Amino acid sequence: MSATHSPRAWLALHFTVLLFGCAGLFGHALPVSPWVLVFGRTLFAALSLALCLLALRRPLRPRTGEGGRLALAAGACLALHWVTFFQAIQVGGVAAGLLGFAAFPAAVVALDSLGQRRWPAWRDVAMVGLVSVGLVLVTPLSAEGAAVREGVLWGVLSALLFAVLALLNRRSASGDPLRLAGLQNAAAALWLLPMAVGQLPALSLRDWLGLAVLGVVFTALAHALFLFSLRVLPAQRVAVVTALEPVYGMAFVWLLFAQVPDARMWLGGAVIVLATLWASLGKASKH
Repeated sequence: MSATHSPRAWLALHFTVLLFGCAGLFGHALPVSPWVLVFGRTLFAALSLALCLLALRRPLRPRTGEGGRLALAAGACLALHWVTFFQAIQVGGVAAGLLGFAAFPAAVVALDSLGQRRWPAWRDVAMVGLVSVGLVLVTPLSAEGAAVREGVLWGVLSALLFAVLALLNRRSASGDPLRLAGLQNAAAALWLLPMAVGQLPALSLRDWLGLAVLGVVFTALAHALFLFSLRVLPAQRVAVVTALEPVYGMAFVWLLFAQVPDARMWLGGAVIVLATLWASLGKASKH
């Protein structure tokens, strides 16, 4: 059976995207600040990934000093990305945060083109334009929609930070991906410790258990399954399925909390997702 038609790999990929899409939903249910939320998530993710590496008898530390410096920089970016993402969800709701973050592929195109001082391909330019139109559609302009508008803006900032993280990770693409994820989560937890430490004594056992589930299941397990998918499936096809993250997240918000987005938000979300799928499928067809 070819890698492209591996049912286990496709199932793992869709389950990964489901976990990514529902991470915000799960985090939204925890009564803690975004700083504590992301600190707990990254702490438990780093610990579980370290245990995984030890079980596989792989080294925990990077082999070069540059690898350590990159992990620190990427960890800071990862911490800010998740803090702004959960801030988006707490302010504007899960749908607003997910749709703002869905601008991530467009942010990668824009930042990558600026960094390399070149004009992007026409398909990428069209995707950025369509995503921008979608963001305008999902962002209400009325006074009553101020919270949703703020949530979308926080989500877009989260997407920009994640795009920076993706570009940083290109420089260490040859390393062990599990070790890279573990180091970045550990660095993120260290960066966030000063902001979170004063709030930790007030956490209940239930809060700690929720943070552990968020870190182990929705972060470490999701990363491991995602890496398995990347090793088996074509990268561009993986990107296509990953673009469905806001769809999974919004569907679960609808099913669990009966929070039905209005027609404008559905239309804008459809434009964003379809633009990303169109661009990803176009790239996949060239490989």
